[in-house]
Amino acid sequence: MEQELIKEVLSLLDLDQSHYKLIGGYNNNVFEVGSNKEIIVKILEDCVVSERILLAESEWLEYLLSRGVKVARPKRIQGKDFIGRINNDYYFVCYERINGLHIHQTNNEVWGAPLFEKWGEAMGRIHTASKTYKANHEFPCWNENKILLQFETAQLTPYLI
Repeated sequence: MEQELIKEVLSLLDLDQSHYKLIGGYNNNVFEVGSNKEIIVKILEDCVVSERILLAESEWLEYLLSRGVKVARPKRIQGKDFIGRINNDYYFVCYERINGLHIHQTNNEVWGAPLFEKWGEAMGRIHTASKTYKANHEFPCWNENKILLQFETAQLTPYLI
């Protein structure tokens, strides 16, 4: 992830350019930002993840919060939109930072039945709350994935193996 992108995001959020830390993500695109690292920023490439998916996700998370489910709260950028445009190719979303631990399956102290039970209970609360959810912006169907749609239109030469 290019440093210019996170610095542009910090500028758009009116935050100090030096207050950020890369925390991971599949493409090294997730950052803690702010003087107390209280905001999580995810930078996404338009050709990989559509804004429609993130808007649907942000609205769903807000709904879950309104039903008492403990999830990361999406933040509106400058009090307006969930999604901020960096340029023609990239945009970003923000979440309030929540306390928690990254648990790895090799951590035998935590990885086991008590964790799985709590995990299942949390999934049950999400499932129960979601039964009454009416989306403003629908999640696309699995077959509307940008990468899959590119394969459909690609001229592929079949080979016998």
